[in-house]
Amino acid sequence: REGSQGQAYPAIFSNSLLLVEQPALGSMESADLKQLAAEREARAKKRTSSPKPMPNPWASSASGSSKSRTAPHSGTDLAKAHRSIRMAHSIGLLWGLLGLVFLLLLSNYWWGLCIIFAGVVLARAGGQALHSVLPAMLQEGAAPTPTEMESGLLTGLFCLQGIMAPSSSLALEWTTLLENLAFGCTYGKRNCLTGDMYAGELTLGKICGLVYGKLSSGIIRCN
Repeated sequence: REGSQGQAYPAIFSNSLLLVEQPALGSMESADLKQLAAEREARAKKRTSSPKPMPNPWASSASGSSKSRTAPHSGTDLAKAHRSIRMAHSIGLLWGLLGLVFLLLLSNYWWGLCIIFAGVVLARAGGQALHSVLPAMLQEGAAPTPTEMESGLLTGLFCLQGIMAPSSSLALEWTTLLENLAFGCTYGKRNCLTGDMYAGELTLGKICGLVYGKLSSGIIRCN
C-alpha cells in the first residue's frame, strides 16, 4: 500500500503541473495574438493617417480652357483684328463723337442718341458690311469671317470689358483710328507718303501735315 501510494503522489503532482502550465501557455498565446493585432492596427493607421492626394487630371485642362475663353476678351486684340473690323471701329468712334456733339448742341437729344447708337452698331457688327463697300485699294484680303466678327465684338471700347477700362480702351481706339487714317492716305501700299508717314510715331498732326504738304505742292495722287 505504501508503494502504491508513493507512486500515486508523483502522478497527481505531474497532473497538477500540467494543469498549471496549460493556462500559462494559453495566456501567453493570447498575449501574443493581442500584440500582433495591435501591431497590425498601428500599421493600418499609418497607412490611412496621411493618404496621398488623388491626382486631378482636370486642373490643367480647366486652366487651359479658361485661358482660351479669356484670351479673345483682351482689348488689345483690336490691333490684330481684320482691317475692315478696325475701320468699322474707327468710323463708329467718329459717329459716337459726332453724336456727343449733337447732344451738347441740340435741345432734341433724339438725333444725338441715334447717331451714337448707329456708331456702336457699326463698330460691333459692321465689319463685313463695311468691307463690301470699301474701295479695293482699302481692302485687305477677303471679308472678315464669322469667327473674326465674333472676336471683334469683345475688343476695343464697344464692349463691356472696354467700358470697364474707358481710358485705355479709348486710347486704343484712337491709336487704331490714326493707323487706319494713315493706311487710307497711303492707299494701303508704298507710295510717296509711306516712308515719311510710318517713320516714328503716328500723330494726327503728322498725318494732316504730310497730306497737306503733298496737296499744296500739286500732288493729287501719290504713286
